[in-house]
Amino acid sequence: MGNKAAFSQAAQPATTQEIVLYPPKIGVVTFQNSSDPTSGAACVAPRATTYFNRRAELSSDVIWISEASEGVNAQNFRSPSYLRSSPKQIADDLGVNLSDSVEGLPRVAETVGRVRDIAAHSYPWTDFSTDWSHATLAASIAKILPGTGEIISSMESPLRQAHQSYSSVPDQRYPDGTAQTIYTLRANRLRYAQYICSTAVPTNAWISVPDVSRHSFKIDDFLDPGSPSLVEASIEFHTGLQEAVTPALAAFGSSRPMGRTPLRKWICQQELAWLVEHATVHITSAFMSHGSEPLSERHALPTALTADPVYALSIAAGLVAESHWVGLSNTTSVRRAGNSATAKFVEVASPMAVWLRAADRAYGFAMAKIVAERGFLVRGYGYGSVSFFGPKNEIGRIIELAEELGTCHPCLAAMEKRMMIGSEVNGMEG
Repeated sequence: MGNKAAFSQAAQPATTQEIVLYPPKIGVVTFQNSSDPTSGAACVAPRATTYFNRRAELSSDVIWISEASEGVNAQNFRSPSYLRSSPKQIADDLGVNLSDSVEGLPRVAETVGRVRDIAAHSYPWTDFSTDWSHATLAASIAKILPGTGEIISSMESPLRQAHQSYSSVPDQRYPDGTAQTIYTLRANRLRYAQYICSTAVPTNAWISVPDVSRHSFKIDDFLDPGSPSLVEASIEFHTGLQEAVTPALAAFGSSRPMGRTPLRKWICQQELAWLVEHATVHITSAFMSHGSEPLSERHALPTALTADPVYALSIAAGLVAESHWVGLSNTTSVRRAGNSATAKFVEVASPMAVWLRAADRAYGFAMAKIVAERGFLVRGYGYGSVSFFGPKNEIGRIIELAEELGTCHPCLAAMEKRMMIGSEVNGMEG
């Protein structure tokens, strides 16, 4: 009788207050063939790498990030851009080789696991199963943060046009006749996120100026930081010898390497400030805000990321910080009623998103100018990074450039070491 009572007491289910809901684990997958993602290697820290022949063999309670951009449609698989930086980029930052399933893949998985832990403790998640169901961590963070207020309908299109994310320099291809590769130099993610999040953004009190020519406005009136402006303008870049490369570097409206992008006629004050140094800007109409303000406490970076300067040394903390500001600066999809009974979704950019993106674009353009002045061919810039073509076997020049730009990723020393080992092996084979 006593044993039965004891069993009955032990078998009582826990109350909901006693059940702890943990965030899903995040792992990394490398496929043998990324165009046919079926078999490969997978790792979830702190476990060792496992190998699989079919994706169905992988655990269903793990969010798997892979290098495969297509064909991975299971609910728990994510694209390489889930953390904005791909597993390959994270491996380069760590100075390891992602294809090394013994040392490289576990190191990347360990970093990704720390991203999960930091993100889980930095935000007020309510239900991990839905909160973490989005395509990117940035989208998940954006959903959990408060909104930025209503946008008046007359400003929707101007703000959308003024919002430019990554800047792709048009008509850039691999240089002919030389052994070139693509380098991407990136600022410290956490410090860069702090820089972007220090941008003052407009208040939501705006006045419209439909016809600038009917008023006595000067260009400086639209550059007053105390009165943020959004202007409709045409741009004529200077054509002097020293400015010959600037129109391409500015990549105005060119946010994709290939294909068409929406026509841009609107510019925010942050972008206007550097464009006027390289072009003649003709302003036809404008919106002007009554003032600007820092990001609110609820939109600022979590103190879990900023409490100690040493956190900037953590790649995992940097990845969370990057996802934070990218989430704030992305457009959102809003349901709109159409002419018929069918509603449609349109992309909407908030003033905050436009201003943060413009701050990033201004920083990237300054980096790109330095890279071009050093004789390299720039491909694009954004997210605190610049990509360019450079010689394969001259890492020393790239390291010098990285020091000049103040960038710290990727780990160029590890790249140089691998190249030296490769050349030694080739020499021995010869």
